[in-house]
Amino acid sequence: MEKKGLVTYTLISKWGLPKTYRGKIMLVAFVGIHAPLLGAALYLLVGSSVGLGEALRFLALLVAVTLLGTGAMLLALGALLALVRLTSSALKGYLDDGTKPDLPLGFSDEVGRLMADVRYAVEHLDASIRSLEGLSGTDHLTGLANRREGESRMTADISRARCSGGQLTVAVVDLDGFKTINDTHGHHAGDVCIRHVADVIGRSVREGDWLCRWGGDEFRSRPPSRWRPSSW
Repeated sequence: MEKKGLVTYTLISKWGLPKTYRGKIMLVAFVGIHAPLLGAALYLLVGSSVGLGEALRFLALLVAVTLLGTGAMLLALGALLALVRLTSSALKGYLDDGTKPDLPLGFSDEVGRLMADVRYAVEHLDASIRSLEGLSGTDHLTGLANRREGESRMTADISRARCSGGQLTVAVVDLDGFKTINDTHGHHAGDVCIRHVADVIGRSVREGDWLCRWGGDEFRSRPPSRWRPSSW
């Protein structure tokens, strides 16, 4: 992977300020554009034969125009970087709830290619995941039965319960505040949390019980003859 372009970004990030990407661009633009102007203004004040009053008026005009230009540049950058935020939000939306990004296509610049590549990658990833889920009955993250396998087992258990006149008990475990974990610590931490919860519940079930990861929830089914309320 080409990392030469990260040198400037890494250097500015180590300074601690500015913290936003827009601020970093503004800093580079300010130094590159306004430093020569400030040098010219300093020359007028110190080394030029122009009168002090005229030099000060020129400097005031220069500062006013610079501030207006900086404000306009900040607004324009915010509008342009909105596409980067849109791309990031779309990708996060897919990771959170499986919503495929509807990013605009047809732009040939760097951000346009970024949006097209993210949309292309997510669509192919989603197709691959669905294909694998169709072939496998195991959830790739927890090792539990996935939704496809869970539906099959649930159908079979319901049929047996109807034939025997018994009851079927299903318990749903919902992870409160799970979205906050993803937002604060990242999806890797969220995956670790899901695996941990699945492992803890898995060590608590008895023979004949089964677990399933149904989307984002854990389902537990228990045959009626082995169900005891005090144990759950």
